[in-house]
Amino acid sequence: MNLGNKLILLLLLPLVALFSLAYFLLDEIDLSQIGLNSQIVNSVISKIDFNPFNDSKISVDSYDMITQYSCKPGETYNISLNKPIIVTWIGKTRSIMQSGAYYAFEKIPEDTKYPLFGGTFQNGTTADLNGTYEVKGNLIGIECGDYVSIFGSNSHPQIDIVSIKKIQ
Repeated sequence: MNLGNKLILLLLLPLVALFSLAYFLLDEIDLSQIGLNSQIVNSVISKIDFNPFNDSKISVDSYDMITQYSCKPGETYNISLNKPIIVTWIGKTRSIMQSGAYYAFEKIPEDTKYPLFGGTFQNGTTADLNGTYEVKGNLIGIECGDYVSIFGSNSHPQIDIVSIKKIQ
């Protein structure tokens, strides 16, 4: 056995041991602490999902410092910022969630990193928005929602809207 195979075995052995113990000894286990979401109930593995973004927070001082995250089919995550960043963006209303509580905007001018952003009003009430707006708010995170949502395959910044002014 060559050195590469030995290293692979050494890396995989702890995971195999962990799942084996969980399968045979535990009725229920939650491994989300290590970024591995699993659901083992009554010694049956029903779901295993590795997502390094679960409950993660990033520390940045400006929007430009945020990395571009991608969305893949079936993937969802929410990356929160340790502290909100105040932003002012121009956006054209793209869609409104059915509940009326969440808006999707297309950035003007187009931003290649994140062409869309989503926002909610801090007081929970929303106006019927249609058109182009100057949106001021607190950037609180990056979200990859349901792949078939209004954002499609785009992860997007989330903001709490502080003020909004219609431009056209």
